[in-house]
Amino acid sequence: MKREVRQRCGFGCIFCGIPIYEYEHVEDYVLVREHRPENIVLLCPNHHTEFTRGQRSKIDIENAVRNPHNLAVGSVHHVFHVNRLPYEVMLGTASFEGVVNALVIDNEAILRIEKISPNTGEFGLSALLRDRDHRPVLRINQNEWIASSTEWDVQQVGPRLTIRSARSNILLCIRSDPPSRIAFERGNLFHKGFEVGFDDRGLHFPGKDIRLSNIEFHGARTAIAIRTAGRDDPEGNEEAGSIFMFRYTRPGP
Repeated sequence: MKREVRQRCGFGCIFCGIPIYEYEHVEDYVLVREHRPENIVLLCPNHHTEFTRGQRSKIDIENAVRNPHNLAVGSVHHVFHVNRLPYEVMLGTASFEGVVNALVIDNEAILRIEKISPNTGEFGLSALLRDRDHRPVLRINQNEWIASSTEWDVQQVGPRLTIRSARSNILLCIRSDPPSRIAFERGNLFHKGFEVGFDDRGLHFPGKDIRLSNIEFHGARTAIAIRTAGRDDPEGNEEAGSIFMFRYTRPGP
């Protein structure tokens, strides 16, 4: 029932869209004595307080729920408040600290850590994570993340963001640990047919007999670089993503 409410409200507050919300009955539960999805909406703490203190009317709620903010704009977004050194990214059990390009596939940086501002000393993560159909699932631009409000489920609970394509199919599960750590706990990312999986057992490459567990990268400009060889690659005659090269670039002098 909660997921039905999230889907109907666009995975965020119906007024402002922020994915930090509370479930609120439009008609008071004391009066209706039942939980019905159509009588429940998502409200951020500020708008929830306005409603419960009589500063927002039921008419305001009813108007907003007809066209929730995130469904109107087509996306849900927020920020990972992870911006201080030593900036660490976890991909499964692989740790990247002081790294610029954590993961590169075919010369495209999939996970990149960069300085946001030379004046503030803040750093940010940028990434574009796709599914097997090459559809963007999550975009991250210097810690600001954005997902489509048409996903099956986008749920922010505490520090953990989870995106699902079905009840038991987690596309991505990401936990932020402010001020300096972000962990991609579970999921799969795809790049033009090549797949990288990550979970509590490490990094793995479906179809390849390779698993990287509990490894650490420190101070490298590029930590993991993967080059696939496909039918368009003059060096290979295999299907796209069927063979690849793996390289760890050590830090320079």
